[in-house]
Amino acid sequence: MTKEYYKQALKEMLQDGVQYLELRVLLPPVYDLDGKIYSYVERIQLYVDGLNEFKAEHPDFIGSKFIFAPLKAVPEQTISEYIDIMTDLQRKFPEYIAGFDLVGQEDKAPYLVDLAEKLLQIPEDIQFFYHAGETNWFGSIDENLVDAIMLGSKRIGHGYALSKHPLLLKMVKERGIAVEINPISNQVLKLVDDIRNHPAAVYFSQNIPLIISSDDPSFWGASPLSHDFYMAFLGIASKRSDLRTLKKLATNSIKYSSLNKQEKEIAFSKWQAKWDRFIEEVIAES
Repeated sequence: MTKEYYKQALKEMLQDGVQYLELRVLLPPVYDLDGKIYSYVERIQLYVDGLNEFKAEHPDFIGSKFIFAPLKAVPEQTISEYIDIMTDLQRKFPEYIAGFDLVGQEDKAPYLVDLAEKLLQIPEDIQFFYHAGETNWFGSIDENLVDAIMLGSKRIGHGYALSKHPLLLKMVKERGIAVEINPISNQVLKLVDDIRNHPAAVYFSQNIPLIISSDDPSFWGASPLSHDFYMAFLGIASKRSDLRTLKKLATNSIKYSSLNKQEKEIAFSKWQAKWDRFIEEVIAES
C-alpha cells in the first residue's frame, strides 16, 4: 500500500508538470497485515521500488530523492538516533537520499543553535536542507536562520523572516543558498493575508535564489505545485515578470537540487524538451 500510495503521488506530480521531486519524509512506522513493523531501511526501499517502477512507466520523469525530515520537538537522545538513522540510510541508498532536515513548528521546538553540537556530528557528505524562519516574529525564533546558514544548509525551507536580516540576505546570495518559498502555506497559516505583501517580493528584487515549493498542498486542496507557482508569479513577483521569470524558477529547482553534475545535465535535457514543446504550443495558440 505504501508503494502504491507513493506512485499515485508521483503520478499527480507529473500530471501537474513536476518532473523532479525532493520529498521531505518523516518515515513514520509502516506495518503489514501480518503485523510486521518495517525498519527505516525497509520503508525507504518501498519508496525506491515504487519510484523505479514509476520511472520505467514514465521515461520523461527525471526522478525523486528523499530528505529525511523527522520532527524537531523531541528529546536530545532522539536527535542522536535520527543522526544514526540518517547516516545508515545515506550509506545504503546514496542515489536516493538527498539529505537531512528537522521539521515542526519552530517556536514549539528547540532552536537549531541548541542542537548544533549534535548536528555537527553528522558526516560531511550528508547535505542539510533546514527549515528556518517560518515566522512573523523578529528577534526570537527567526534566529534559526543564522544557524541554518552557519551549519551549511544547501537550501532554506520557507525563509519567511529572512527579509528582516540584511546580513543574512547578503550571505544567502553570496553562498548560493536557495530559499524554498511556500506562498499558499504562508497565507493559510496566517503569516501573510495579502500575498502581495509576501517577503519573497524582496527576494525577487534582490535576485535571491528562489525555489517554489508547496509544503502540504493536500491539506488545503491545492495542486501539487501549479497553484503555488501561480501565486508566486501573479501575486509576489514584479508586474513586469514574464516567461523568463517562470523559466528561472523552474530551472532553479534543478540547479539547486541535490543532483550531481551528471544527473543535472540529464535533468536539464529532459526539462528543456518539455519547455520547448510548451513554448511551441504558446506560439501556436497566440
